[in-house]
Amino acid sequence: MVEVWIPYGETEVCANIPAENYLGVVEPRELSPPPSPETLVSKAFESPLSGLKLSSLVKAGGRAVILLDEYASSLPLRLIAAEILKELEAGGVSRDKTAFLFGRGLGEAYDLEEALELLGETCEGCRVGVHNPRDEGLETAEVGSTSRRVKVFLRKDVVEAEIKVLIGKVSPHPYAGYSGLGQTLLSAAGSLRTLSRNYMLYGSLEARAGRLEGNPLYSELLEAARMAGVTYAVHVVYGWDEAPLRVFAGKPEETFGAAVVFFEENFSSTFEGKVRVALVSPGGKPYDSTFDGAQQALERVIDLVEEGGSIVLAAECSGERLGSNFLLWLSEAKNAEKAERIFKERSEPGFHKILRLRRLQSKFRVYLVSGLPETIASELLGFKTARNLDDAMRLALRGIGKGSVVALPSALKTLLKVKV
Repeated sequence: MVEVWIPYGETEVCANIPAENYLGVVEPRELSPPPSPETLVSKAFESPLSGLKLSSLVKAGGRAVILLDEYASSLPLRLIAAEILKELEAGGVSRDKTAFLFGRGLGEAYDLEEALELLGETCEGCRVGVHNPRDEGLETAEVGSTSRRVKVFLRKDVVEAEIKVLIGKVSPHPYAGYSGLGQTLLSAAGSLRTLSRNYMLYGSLEARAGRLEGNPLYSELLEAARMAGVTYAVHVVYGWDEAPLRVFAGKPEETFGAAVVFFEENFSSTFEGKVRVALVSPGGKPYDSTFDGAQQALERVIDLVEEGGSIVLAAECSGERLGSNFLLWLSEAKNAEKAERIFKERSEPGFHKILRLRRLQSKFRVYLVSGLPETIASELLGFKTARNLDDAMRLALRGIGKGSVVALPSALKTLLKVKV
C-alpha cells in the first residue's frame, strides 16, 4: 500500500492505495518571485508586443474608454492607469475625453465610490463610470452577430468611443477558459440581452478552466471582442498565489495569447493517457470550505478520468450554507436530462452549477468525503458518500483490477493537459 496525504480543511487525511494501482501525484507547479509590480508595468509599456505603443494608435481629440471587469481590485491598477493616460496624452487625447468603466457582467454592479477608490488620484480629470446591464436607461448598440447567431449589443458610449482599451487579469476562469479579452469586454460593456445569451453556455462542460480550444463560451467572447474593435489591451498574468507575474501591452489578441502561453508554460502539467480513478482535493482550507470549490476541483479532472471511471473527492465544506434556491433546484433536477430542461426553460442565474454537476455525475462515479450532512451530500447533491478516504478508495477500486490511480492534492492550483 502507498500512503497518500490529501489536504482536508485545516488538516490532512490519508488514503491507502494499492501499489499496483498507484501512478503518482500531480502537484502544483511554482514560479520564483517576480519583479515588483512597478518593474513589470514599466517594462510592458517600454517594450510593448510588436513594438506597438498606444500613443501611435490614437488621434488627437478622440474619445477613449478604458474597460475593467470584476478582477480590477487585484490588478496593479493605478500603475497601469497612469501609463495608459500618459500614452493617451502623448497621442493628443486629453483626460476630459477619457473615461474608465467598471463592470461585473451579470454580477452585482460596482459602486461608484468603490471604482473611484481603486483608481485613486490617478484618474484626476477623467470620467469614471460603472456598468450595470440591468439599468433600464442604458443605451446600447448592436455591433454584429456571432457564429451562433447571437446578436452582440454593447453600451452605446463604448461603441462610439474612438479608442477602446482593455485592462484584464489573465488566469484560469471557471467557464471562459481564461479571464481577460472578451470576458473583460462583456463584463464592462455587455448588454443584459447579450450577457444572458452567453450565460446559457455556462452549462457546458466544454466551457471550463484552462480550456480555450473547443470552449463555446471563449469562442463567443472572442468574436465579441473582434466586433467591438478594441484598440489596445493590457493583460496581467497571475499565478496561483494572486501575485502579478508578467504584464503584456499591445494588440488585444496578441497580448491575451502571450499571457495564456506564459501561464501554461509555467503552471500547466502534462499527463500521458487517462486513468480509472482520480483522488482529488481542492487544496484544503479555504479552497474546500465551500461546495463551489469542491465542484471546481472535480472539473479539473474531466479530461484525466476515463468516462465511466471514478473520482474520489475530499472536501470538508465546513463553511458551506447552501441557499434555499440551490437546495430546491437540486431536488427538482435529479439527473442531467431534467437539469437541461429546467435550464433551457428558466435560465436562472446560478442554475448552471446544478446542470454542470449533473452532467459530470452522468459521466463519472463520484465518491465524496466531506463534513456535509448525509441528506445533502447524498440525497440532494447526488454523491456516493464515504466516512473516510480508505472507504471511498475501496469503493472506487472495486472491479478495476490493475486500473490506474492518480492523486491531485491541490486541484485548484493544478492545470492538467492530458495527452491521449
